[in-house]
This record gives sequence, C-alpha cells and structure tokens, in this order.
Amino acid sequence: MPSWDDIRGFLRDHYRVVDDDDRSMGLLMEFDNNRRQHISISLFEAFDRQWIAFETRICRKALLEPAEACRFNASLVVGSLALDAEDFYVARHTALLDTMDLDELMVPIHALTVLADDLEEKLTGRDLW
Repeated sequence: MPSWDDIRGFLRDHYRVVDDDDRSMGLLMEFDNNRRQHISISLFEAFDRQWIAFETRICRKALLEPAEACRFNASLVVGSLALDAEDFYVARHTALLDTMDLDELMVPIHALTVLADDLEEKLTGRDLW
C-alpha cells in the first residue's frame, strides 16, 4: 500500500507535473496528435479513510445535454461524468488509498484523460484543457 508521498513521488518520476502541493497535483498529459489534457489528482478523506480523486475537465455545461451525459456514463468502465462547482463537465474517478497500488494508479489517469480529450474535441472542436 503506497502512501500519498509515495504516489506523489511516482507521479513526479513518470509524468509531467504542472501543479504540486501537499494535497493535490496537476499533470499535463500530451498525446501523439499534439493535443493535451490536464488532470488533477488529490487526496481527501471520507468515511474515516483516505481517498484519491482524479478529475479532468471536458467542456462547459451548455455543450452537453444532461441526458446524453448520463447515457455516456452507462458505458464507462473507469470514472464518470459530473458537473463541477463552476458548471464544467469533468471526468472523475475516486479510489481508496489503502487498497491502491502504483500500477493501478495509471489506469484512471490514462482512461480519464483520453476520454476527456476525445469528448472535448468532439464537443468544442478545440484543445482547451
């Protein structure tokens, strides 16, 4: 079981870190098609346990009908679509820290950033995040 500090070290060694503080990190993922996607990874507590949250923005609320977002959620294996406090759709996933291993850490990072970037391009035609 890795600690939050172990996870932060792993992320620094394997990804391009653009934001880093005691409870969160931001990574910039770069794809072969010259597109990029920012993902935030943060530590939080719930139910007396530590969790890791992964979150990456997709588009503004107005660009995706809620029913379409819900239907899309039904097909996802990792994460889900949600609206953040600023009315942006995000791809989000959470995992328990005490059951996570470092190899497992990479799955939501890659799955969410690919998903978010594909949807962002489809819905906006731009590379915003």
